[in-house]
Amino acid sequence: VVDTSAVDRTTGDETYALIIQGSVDAAGTTPVTLGRADITQSGRSEVHFRNNQAGTIYRFIRMFIDVGGTTPSINATAFVAKA
Repeated sequence: VVDTSAVDRTTGDETYALIIQGSVDAAGTTPVTLGRADITQSGRSEVHFRNNQAGTIYRFIRMFIDVGGTTPSINATAFVAKA
């Protein structure tokens, strides 16, 4: 779940992609993308993902927002919850 309170769209070329990765080790040596969602506006978004992929359980989860464009700026909080 991602709660976004501010998303800059000043120049119109800003992009924001929430990416959820999983890894089998705490160091995140070989991360695998488990979920991805584009953020286009403020508000709450949900990104559904499974940490069990083809029999491999990714115990370690991390999330980041990949930003692009001229003046990207975003204010967001996120948490993982069991569905």
